[in-house]
Amino acid sequence: MTHSLDNNIIPFLAVIITYFGLLTYIGYYATKQTRTLRDYFTMSGKAGALLSGLAYFSTQYSMSTFMGVPGTIYKVGYAGMSVSVPGIAFSMVIPALLVGRRLIRLGHRYRMLTMADYISDRYESTLMRALLAIIMILFLVPMMGAQTIGAGIIFKTYTGAPEWVGIVVMGITVILYCMAGGIRSIMITDVIQGILMVATAVVTFFVSLQLGGGLEVINQHLADTDMSLLSHPGQNNSMPWQNYVSMIIMWSFFTIGQPHLFTKFFTMKNYNVMFKAVLLGTLGMWFSATLIEWCGVTGRMSFPNLTGTDTDFIVPLQAFIL
Repeated sequence: MTHSLDNNIIPFLAVIITYFGLLTYIGYYATKQTRTLRDYFTMSGKAGALLSGLAYFSTQYSMSTFMGVPGTIYKVGYAGMSVSVPGIAFSMVIPALLVGRRLIRLGHRYRMLTMADYISDRYESTLMRALLAIIMILFLVPMMGAQTIGAGIIFKTYTGAPEWVGIVVMGITVILYCMAGGIRSIMITDVIQGILMVATAVVTFFVSLQLGGGLEVINQHLADTDMSLLSHPGQNNSMPWQNYVSMIIMWSFFTIGQPHLFTKFFTMKNYNVMFKAVLLGTLGMWFSATLIEWCGVTGRMSFPNLTGTDTDFIVPLQAFIL
């Protein structure tokens, strides 16, 4: 199913061109600020709490936050919103408590640049470095590819153009600013994207309430449709307690092992910065995730007949109204 609105093409293109132009400038600016290899990979361990916190939470987010998860919640109901609890608490707090402080100390002491540095030093083996590289290619490349494909889908949704156009433009832009400015350009971009994520979540949530006639009307519609949409474990028993236990385990260990998050600890000045960054990032994730997930529930009123993969478009469809 193709979703596009012709009268949204010009505003969308204006926004996307401005956005890509800003990313290009950030890459140029970061290049000028980078003096050494340690600058390039870790900002020489000088990142503050605001930069670290916003960068960490926006890195933890992915395309699924705006297209996958709300679509699932659309089908499940309010019970699906509970995914943010294990996701947020255990993707930021647990990694910080278990490994964050140690990584900051070791990173500063031994001037580590990447996860590969830590692993090879820890096990005194260059073979571990090669093994990590292979694992990253096998798992991270598909994951990052999914984000780029998501950008292509969004581009097609708003313009009707082929997906590959958005995929190519996004892919080239990301590669260029990452290569040019290193971690500094990545973290500055993360901050901007984090702010945009929060703004998008807030605006889309209130638009969805307006479309549905208010929260009371929406909840009454859900009750008339299926009372299980208002309670746990959700429609068709989709969110039993076992799901939350598995997510807690997954988020606790999965997040710690992601190189693009792991390396963020090497950029932080000290443990106090890390503590403030985790608090800021956790609050940012909780606030924006709750609102954008809620749009999956409220969207059932204004777009009641979505099925299959079309439910993934519930947030873009509501954003069309803007």
